[in-house]
Amino acid sequence: MCSSAKRSANSTPLAREQPVPMANRREEGVAVGTDAGLRNSLAACAFLLALAQPEGARGKPPSDDAAILAERHEGAHIDELRLRMTSYYQDGHGYQSQAGPLIGPGSERALIVQPMILVGIRQSARIHHELVVPVDIVSAASTNGVDVVSHASGVNEAVGVEWTTRFDASHEDQITTRLAWHEEEPFGSGAFALGYTRSLAEDNASLGISGQATFDRFDFLQPNGDRYGRRNRTSLNGNLSFSQLLSATSVFDASYGLTFQQGTLQTTYDSVPLVGGRARAVELFPRSRTRHALQARLAQHLPGSRTTLRAAYRYYWDSFELTAQSVELEVYQYLARRFVLRASYRYYTQTGVDFFASAFPSDIGPAVPRTSDSDLAPFHAHEPALKLLWLAPGLSTLDVSYVHYARSNGLFANIVSFGYGERF
Repeated sequence: MCSSAKRSANSTPLAREQPVPMANRREEGVAVGTDAGLRNSLAACAFLLALAQPEGARGKPPSDDAAILAERHEGAHIDELRLRMTSYYQDGHGYQSQAGPLIGPGSERALIVQPMILVGIRQSARIHHELVVPVDIVSAASTNGVDVVSHASGVNEAVGVEWTTRFDASHEDQITTRLAWHEEEPFGSGAFALGYTRSLAEDNASLGISGQATFDRFDFLQPNGDRYGRRNRTSLNGNLSFSQLLSATSVFDASYGLTFQQGTLQTTYDSVPLVGGRARAVELFPRSRTRHALQARLAQHLPGSRTTLRAAYRYYWDSFELTAQSVELEVYQYLARRFVLRASYRYYTQTGVDFFASAFPSDIGPAVPRTSDSDLAPFHAHEPALKLLWLAPGLSTLDVSYVHYARSNGLFANIVSFGYGERF
């Protein structure tokens, strides 16, 4: 299932250890159209705006004393505003869900509506802030499966706040900090991230390092709806990144991320069917998990046709014996002076964790790790997407996008998103 209770403030551009931040313990999940998709859409808008600007309009913040002093006299001001509304619907079945037969599988149906606002604040020539506020309205069939006892609401609201500050210490050095907070009925999360980027070879290359600490707290909610106090989970993440300008129109970048998690890692209200179909047991994970991710990307712009091509490959492995690979291809094409079409396709495959099964023996020990979660099973997934962007006169943008996500174990999702952006 894809309940918002599985999210945390761990979704961050500084420390995106996994492709889907909405489910902080997942490798793939199905929330491809939520936080990560929105942030990627915003980044794509900025990327295309930069391509559309005249060559002389691009460049770095002013570095000479006169320009810096002149801008400081202006005082802090808003220089960017972006609004986005995303509707996300998934359907499918998973053995961890109780919204179905006792032996399973149960429904994983979920509907998520997420409005989001991004505000950019220029404090000075060297300091820039970015405030992001997403609000989720979630309706999920699998969480309704525990309502017989708990009578919890079938609709859950969640709100988060992210505050990112970029400080240009010099022409070559940039420091980034990020604070994030997320809150909803059974779940709360906070995160702090710090990153440093060094520009090399006359701005033709860069080297970055970042780290993040995330602290989750949540109700110890059992599959029958009972609550037994609160539980915690801690995630520590570190990243190394490198980018290199290969030519005037091509760039390569690569990154490595390491994450260590400790605490209650399972979703406490998920359950596993027992052989015979007469009972269920609680899901149980080991108390710690170490995760690794390697990624490489290449982008090539073709000035003659005003086309940009992007390709990415990612390899993931962890201490749960899960390995995953993904390949993503993107094409940005100007259809007219102010219209850009983006078409993309992503293929993902994973082996599944070593303690997954659709049913377990009735005499399984109380401390034996176990899960029947379809997100942690072996599967492969396809994700085609289309986006149309209008570069309005000035620095305004409007866009609409559609993503279809389909997995080999029967789960699918459709995501529709509308966005507006304005730079000042």
